Amino acid sequence: MKRILLSLSVLSLSAQMSFAQCTVEHKTAPCKLLEGVTEREYTVCLPQSYSKDSSRTYPILYLMHGGGENNAVWQDKGQLSTVVDSLVRRGEIEEMVIVCPEGNKNNMIWFDAPKWKYETFFFEEFLPYIEKTYRITPGQRYRAIAGFSMGGGASVVYGLHHPELFSMVYDMSGYLRRQPLDFLKDDPSGEWRQQVVEDNNAVKLVENCGENQVRTWKHVDWFIDCGDKDFTLQANLDFEKALRDKKIAHELRVRSGKHDWDYWHVSMAEALKYFSKNIYKRRVIDGGGSGEFKSEAVTLKQMPDYALYKPIDMQAAVKKNGKLPVIIFAPGACQDSNAEYERILTDIASHGYFIMAFGAIQDDYWDRAFEHTDAKQYFTAYEWIEAQNKDKKSPLYNTLDMNKVGISGHSCGGAQLVAVANDARFKAYLMFDSGLGDMAMAGASKESLKNYHNPVLYIVGGEPDIAYRNAMLDYDRIQHVPVAVANLINGGHSGTFSQRYGGSFSRMAIDWFDWQLKGKTQRKDVFINGNLKDYPGWEMKAKGF
Repeated sequence: MKRILLSLSVLSLSAQMSFAQCTVEHKTAPCKLLEGVTEREYTVCLPQSYSKDSSRTYPILYLMHGGGENNAVWQDKGQLSTVVDSLVRRGEIEEMVIVCPEGNKNNMIWFDAPKWKYETFFFEEFLPYIEKTYRITPGQRYRAIAGFSMGGGASVVYGLHHPELFSMVYDMSGYLRRQPLDFLKDDPSGEWRQQVVEDNNAVKLVENCGENQVRTWKHVDWFIDCGDKDFTLQANLDFEKALRDKKIAHELRVRSGKHDWDYWHVSMAEALKYFSKNIYKRRVIDGGGSGEFKSEAVTLKQMPDYALYKPIDMQAAVKKNGKLPVIIFAPGACQDSNAEYERILTDIASHGYFIMAFGAIQDDYWDRAFEHTDAKQYFTAYEWIEAQNKDKKSPLYNTLDMNKVGISGHSCGGAQLVAVANDARFKAYLMFDSGLGDMAMAGASKESLKNYHNPVLYIVGGEPDIAYRNAMLDYDRIQHVPVAVANLINGGHSGTFSQRYGGSFSRMAIDWFDWQLKGKTQRKDVFINGNLKDYPGWEMKAKGF
């Protein structure tokens, strides 16, 4: 039995060692603003991909330690690199740069005091130095701060003083105001330190603020995390109440625990996950799809009304297949939910496509109210994608082929497609369970069919599909461009969207776009010759090719 357990341990260790790990380094930064100090220590945790792609930039998280500790404590006691590697490997966080400043040496205080201007040093020297030294994605959205105990208090105050710099503040058992502490009685600097903390009392800062300050603080995501047996609990609850009274959105967690690393280990992992979620929402569906490039669904804060379905490792996909074709997708009912399509869109993306769909990703179909979409969102999506592809600071820089852009839509979203189909930037069309027939919908009618200027495929679900007859009327009326109808005879109006990997609807869509956007001419056999040996229950008709 012992031999078996030892073997399992070795296998587990080998698996961990085979996974590329982040790198922890202990460094110094130049310092002029702290009296008597020329260099200041810090610890940095760099993502495993940092040295592999010199063009990539990363979000940054600053971690502030507690009283009596130092910058290395996050690694020594918190096992930062192990936690980061585990969370990245499981897809729970995004890669980021993590910086842990030194705040204990010389004077243990994170704030400004006579002859010790640490907060000034942090914002005027340290932060600019770090973000020039490392490849950091610029902007508030990509920067966050967190800390425990006195470092938690500093994180809160720094966020209150500079809300324009941080998208998230994560307070772990923050020391937010003066408290009677026995262990400070023999500390000759104890009273001085207590007074400096009280001068920066976070609860009072919020309670006594003005409307303009509240307005700026509402742009920050606040998270308060404190144990039920922690001596800082009441102060943190008072801070939460102050935020609540000012109607500043925040989250509060009170778990079982004390003021120690047994509690902060969990808090640190939660801070990492919360920051990743704060940057953008992310989901991996069906294990990332059936294709070579495992894919994810994300919603970015800068484009909150869309979802991106894309390979998780864009650079690997580009290296293998070249720049990726683009597909823009409009959901059915002309509403901003692509939850019904997440399996098929993930699967198509995993075969080397970048997809942008109307509507933010959802954890559940009913987790929010729906808004009406507009056909103009195709243009908004295209222009954003194009800008990101040109921006050297964007993770999408030079990864997309903007000469190979297709558009797709389901049901009412298909009508929106027809409404904008005359735009020369769109090179191929795919209509899911959609057709105009004699209807007018979403700014399109049968007269709008002339907007098509490239080949179009209709995928429908046979007689049970309410769009079937309209699609067949469209097919008969289209004479000026190649058109095909792929019909899953008993598919119905939602086809195989709910099946794993999007079912045969996904495979048909991939065959279509591989032919039209990737130039894989062998795929045309499915459409022109009706070779449906891999598509039981389907029928095909086509003309004009």
